[in-house]
Amino acid sequence: MNKGMRTLCQIGLCEEWKKHNPYRGKRFSILGDSISTLEGYNPLDYAVFYKGYVCGKTGIKRKEDTWWGALIEYVGGELLVNDSWSGSRVTKMPEKKEFFPSGCSAERTGGLHKGSVQPDVIIIYLGTNDWAYGVQCRREGKMPKEGDIGCLGGYFDQAYRYMLQSVRKNYPQAEIWCCTINSTFMASDPDFTFPRRFGGTDVEEFNQVIRHEAKSQGCRLLDFYSFQTPYDAVDGTHPTKAGMDTLAALAVLALAGV
Repeated sequence: MNKGMRTLCQIGLCEEWKKHNPYRGKRFSILGDSISTLEGYNPLDYAVFYKGYVCGKTGIKRKEDTWWGALIEYVGGELLVNDSWSGSRVTKMPEKKEFFPSGCSAERTGGLHKGSVQPDVIIIYLGTNDWAYGVQCRREGKMPKEGDIGCLGGYFDQAYRYMLQSVRKNYPQAEIWCCTINSTFMASDPDFTFPRRFGGTDVEEFNQVIRHEAKSQGCRLLDFYSFQTPYDAVDGTHPTKAGMDTLAALAVLALAGV
């Protein structure tokens, strides 16, 4: 049995934890990209990947078929807001005049509540598009002071830190989890090889930024990549139903501390 399979088998160790887990009844909000979208569960007019034909092709038709929906159902929580935009990055998107819909924008970092209801848990799964489109991972020198937005368009580390600072400022009582970028495989294409490098930068460089910034900002880490358990993707990036199940299982292991 390989390491990935052993990791997934550990989910059985969570059954006792599940009975008394601290997330039962908690309100969850998601800040993500296309991997976390689902038609009918994102804000009106948001770009959505999982809709129509794509849902049929991937087998993802209900929120329980998504990684976040399966996780929330498992722990007995409830979804508050799914602020996920297909194609979004943490950094400012070059074709946009404003920061929105980037993850570092005020609209995204401040859109995780509903009316007066605040989230108890915020899970951030962003960074895949920054890596895939060759955004510069780090800027040499000092990090910007809080509130400085001058370099959010070109440097992943600065934009990620600013995003976390903004989320923390808006939701000081929430538990914040940051997800690393996971590797993939394609059951439909055995010849597919996960491309570790885009724009000359290895995916682990981006994950190291996520790990460092999560720790520096007092957030918790959902380190998908460290489990060495790739998920099945319909196109090399977007999870199938089986891929979502893998991500959900890894998320449970992280929350349970297994």
